[in-house]
Amino acid sequence: MPDEETKSGTASTRLSFTETEEGTITVQWKAGDKINLCFVSEDGTIVRTISDVAMTNISENGKQADFDITIPEEISGTFHLYGVYGAPFTEENSSNVVLPAPAASSSGIALGDAEDISVMRFAAKNLTEASSPQVSFSHIGSIFSVWIYNDTASPLNVSQIRVSSASHKFQWLKNSSGQALFNLADNQFTAPNAGSDLLFSSSGLSIAPYTTSRLYRWVIPGDAIDSSDTSKKIDFSCYTGSYFVNTVSARTLLAGKYYRLKMVWDGSIFSNIKTPTKNNLVAYWPFDGNAEDAEGTNHGTLYGNVTLTTGRKGDVGGAYHFDGSKGDYIRCVAPGITGSTARTISLWAKADALSTNVQALFAYGENDGSFAYGRRFEISLTTGNLVFDRGGTQVGKPSSLVSNNRWNHYAIVYKGREAGETVDTLDFYVNGTYLSPLYTNSTNMVNTTTQYPIYFGSLYDKQRYFKGAIDEVRMYDRALIESEVKGLYYKDWSN
Repeated sequence: MPDEETKSGTASTRLSFTETEEGTITVQWKAGDKINLCFVSEDGTIVRTISDVAMTNISENGKQADFDITIPEEISGTFHLYGVYGAPFTEENSSNVVLPAPAASSSGIALGDAEDISVMRFAAKNLTEASSPQVSFSHIGSIFSVWIYNDTASPLNVSQIRVSSASHKFQWLKNSSGQALFNLADNQFTAPNAGSDLLFSSSGLSIAPYTTSRLYRWVIPGDAIDSSDTSKKIDFSCYTGSYFVNTVSARTLLAGKYYRLKMVWDGSIFSNIKTPTKNNLVAYWPFDGNAEDAEGTNHGTLYGNVTLTTGRKGDVGGAYHFDGSKGDYIRCVAPGITGSTARTISLWAKADALSTNVQALFAYGENDGSFAYGRRFEISLTTGNLVFDRGGTQVGKPSSLVSNNRWNHYAIVYKGREAGETVDTLDFYVNGTYLSPLYTNSTNMVNTTTQYPIYFGSLYDKQRYFKGAIDEVRMYDRALIESEVKGLYYKDWSN
């Protein structure tokens, strides 16, 4: 639970927001929270309101609480009860509430600052004096945050941030041009006061080298966006002494959700990054104390001198170290994605002793007896090079980052080949950076077979033994785009 100091120095007894390491936000009741109640007769002709009803008997996890109901004298028989947290009635005995004023550019940007202006409601219909309702609150708004990664060796000083749809001629927010009015009984806005701009205060914000800053706003979702309408964009603009603008695709916001716009600063431009969803993640070996596949059943077995070591996030026992000798490897149950199907392999590795000799991080496929052209899928390293070997042909992409004694994120994206297509294309990435130019090939094309399962740390325990550590291996059954590869690299950066 956030401390009082997380609210820009302002004490509060309001609802509590906490962000988990997984990137979700939990909501908890706190002592002192109050709600407003609206009673409506069955025929809708009588409306009575009671304000500042205390939440009591709050559960230890903050998820449940009680409140007392005193039915107004004018309400009899069957009635409907509506409740709201965080918004006062426009007037006594009205089902309309006025939402909090939009966050101004001078408002705080910590997650705790959004607690004081969040709004939730419930509806319990067809009650009587004998009823003892159990109600669940639903959110009227969402949390929208901007994450800025400073991927440079110098502090990044930011003085103004704006997220806007104005130049694209649609309104992505309600409660933006003024305080919106919402009818609890009808569950709809009577005055949405829609707008296009979301401002973040960043006066004096300095982001240290190679760290992340997160800025938060509570917002009301605006216009729904057709997913097929590619014209709907929003502009991220940031002033750091010069203005930088980056345009990204817009999406429909839903109440009760948490949205993140992630931007990375490389010293010259801001780029949008996006962590891929799990929808196409077919295997994931986090190597957190074991070699199991956390997304499936393609578990690994350790052979030889393969031992747990400190992972790339500093977690003890969070990666595997390979001794670089014959017999030292991890072998999985099955091969990976086969044929010419699209795929992405993403992993972290820290080499101990790179040279001009190839050291295999990840390999499967092949077919002994005929020199395996196109039938292998192998990711390897040499000094200064990320190497892909499809069997019979090696392709190396140079990068000065590929060196000893440092954790690097490597990704190979194979874009797949449909029937009748005669060209393969692959993308190579190191630490989220695309290694140009695009690799294309029209001979010995990828057609991975099933002879060998996935091996980590060697080429089938025959050669190319890797000396170093491997962590967090992911396999997707589609070709990730550049912003998603960057998202995997920046996923667990320091806050």
